[in-house]
Amino acid sequence: MQGDTIIIIKLSTGNDLLTKRSRIMKKRKRYLCIALFFVFTCTTFAFAQQISNTTVPQDLGKIVSQYQGTISSPQIVYIQDAHAHYDVQKSIAALITHFCKTVGSANVLVAIEGASTGAIDTSSLSWFDDPHDTEKVCDQLMKEGKVNGADYRHAVMSSHYAKDPQMQKPFLFYGIENKDLYLENRTQYVETLSYRDEQRDLLNELEEKVELLKEKFYSLDLREFEKMKREGTDNKEAIQYYMSELIGFAFKYAINIQKINPEKPVAVIYALYELTYSMGKINFDLVHKQAQRIVKALAGKGVAIGATKDLVLLLKTAHDNDVATNDFLELKKCANFSRIFDKLDYETLIKEKEILERTLREAMLDSDTARKVYEIDVYIKLLQELNGLTLTREREKLLKDTILTLTDVYEFISNHLNESPIYNAPLKQALLESLVERKSFYTTARKRDAVLVENFLTVLEKHKGEVKIGILISGGYHSEGIESQLKEKDISFIAIMPQFENDDAHVSEKYIAGIKNETSAFAKKIINVFSEVTQ
Repeated sequence: MQGDTIIIIKLSTGNDLLTKRSRIMKKRKRYLCIALFFVFTCTTFAFAQQISNTTVPQDLGKIVSQYQGTISSPQIVYIQDAHAHYDVQKSIAALITHFCKTVGSANVLVAIEGASTGAIDTSSLSWFDDPHDTEKVCDQLMKEGKVNGADYRHAVMSSHYAKDPQMQKPFLFYGIENKDLYLENRTQYVETLSYRDEQRDLLNELEEKVELLKEKFYSLDLREFEKMKREGTDNKEAIQYYMSELIGFAFKYAINIQKINPEKPVAVIYALYELTYSMGKINFDLVHKQAQRIVKALAGKGVAIGATKDLVLLLKTAHDNDVATNDFLELKKCANFSRIFDKLDYETLIKEKEILERTLREAMLDSDTARKVYEIDVYIKLLQELNGLTLTREREKLLKDTILTLTDVYEFISNHLNESPIYNAPLKQALLESLVERKSFYTTARKRDAVLVENFLTVLEKHKGEVKIGILISGGYHSEGIESQLKEKDISFIAIMPQFENDDAHVSEKYIAGIKNETSAFAKKIINVFSEVTQ
């Protein structure tokens, strides 16, 4: 498609400041869709990725989907994010900076959910005489989940521009919510907080009973398979181990992994099997020790590389600085594995892994009772996600199609275990009622999809001919609905997933604090200083 580019950043950040004609700590009463966690690839890339006329540095994010429309309108890019996740917010801020440098910040428009339709003014964040003070304050507020990456970047750019008009002018910044619909959705969320803990305890109790059922009715292989899945695949070491064990189970149950993917003549997972088989098992403990020795040797030469997961880079740095690596065969083998692994179609590999997992589970569920236990297990997990409002669209549909009820669960446990769960009729009834309320939360959230798209396109039309890149920041839960809306309108878009290095253990509590409009001690100090300055 010719012409402008629209970038849509999928945001799940919460509790940002209401900056539209406001004081510094009037928070946007943002409904934050709860898709807080999502699958990120374990691979990293050294080169930028280009789609159409839009370049995305892969150290900041990865293009995960795209659609080419026929209408001559700006291209839309979604970047998936997590509410109040500090590293993700930094990536979003950096992506905005990148696009501003690409076409000039005056030609960039950023629109976000959670703020009423209209231009957003961040002067309440950028009033410091020294722009670096603005940067430090906003960074701390971003760590606390009080501002998001877009707020941060706009405030910092505004501060620099006010100090020196030769600096880049801030990008156009808009909210795109229908206030009434957003507040309805936010209220639905807040109302669930009062009894969420009680429902969580009840569901956790049922989960414990299900674990006892698994011990009784699951085969040893199935229990081992589930244990492997729980341990996760969050890095290459874990993936290699998990995939090798998974493939071992596949051979044991006579599953042809070469043909596991009906869309591929030879599955990617089979190529991974060939790779691991040809290279042999990697001793990761030895790899770590050898890497530490190289890092120490480089430090002795005044080269500080720190702890790096990029073994290829580590070996190259060692070579460039005349650090001998001839004896580090295990590390070299692991680096070679990483180099080849990065060339695999990772997205397809993950899909094939999921197909193989489903196929194996079906083979391992060797009785009607075991299959019923699994059905109950899935149902309880879905209810737990519903209770915490962390359901994705796919999981929400799965719950909707489930025919089980809590009564079925209680009866099955009572019939198959010597002990039954504590039966609390009022609490059970409260849980059932709360589930209805939570479903209404999702219904309202879906209504906002079309509103966000329409308001975004209206803002773009207002600045037609001026904007070359438009960035829409919205919650991960909205992504399916928004992408569907854009496809229906035949508008091009790309979807970007921001890179992040560290997990944020406090995301949930920061998110809830923002929803409840709680102000941190640091934010209160800033409010007081700002009040004195503006009097």
